[in-house]
Amino acid sequence: HFSAEPPPYPLPDPPPGANKAAFFLVGAFNEAMRALGTAWPRRQPGPGSSEPPLQSVYGRRRLDWFGRHANGFATELRTMPLIKRLVGSEWACEDGSSLQLGSNGDARWRSGRSGRWGSMNNPDLGGACPVGACIYVDVSGSHNVAVNGSSLTVMRLFYRTASATPEVVARCHRSGGGA
Repeated sequence: HFSAEPPPYPLPDPPPGANKAAFFLVGAFNEAMRALGTAWPRRQPGPGSSEPPLQSVYGRRRLDWFGRHANGFATELRTMPLIKRLVGSEWACEDGSSLQLGSNGDARWRSGRSGRWGSMNNPDLGGACPVGACIYVDVSGSHNVAVNGSSLTVMRLFYRTASATPEVVARCHRSGGGA
C-alpha cells in the first residue's frame, strides 16, 4: 500500500523467516517493475550509494495499516518485548514537551497532538534506529524513535531527508508509566 506514489524499484526482500507468499509477491512485483524498465517512475539509489532509500516495506505505510488493523497493535503488544516495555509510558522531552505512548497504539505529543505509534524493525535504518530498539511515532509529522533504556531519541523519518544521517528533533527521558 503506497497511496498515491508507486513504490521505488526494487522492493527489498521480506525479512528472514517471512511466509513464502511474501517472497513470491515481492519477487513478482519486482519482476513487473523491472520489465517496464525506464517507464517505471521511481528507482531506489544504486547499491553502495550514499543516498538513503526512497521508501521501504518496513516503513510508515506498514505501520499505518498494521496500527489500524483490528488486531494490529494488539499483536505487536503480545509479541514484541519493546512494545510491551513502552506501552502506557510517558516521556519528558528536553524541549519541554511530553510524549505519551498509549496502550492501544495511540500517541500524544507536542501540544496534545494525537497520532499512532508501534514497532519500527527496519534493517535499512542501521545503528541510528536498530531493529528491536526502535519505534515509529506519527504525531505532528513522521518520526523514528531510537529507544535506549530510559531515554528516547526522536528523529525525522529517514526517507524524507536528503541524507542518510537522521536529524534529531527531540531527546526525551521516561517520566512515568510503562513496564
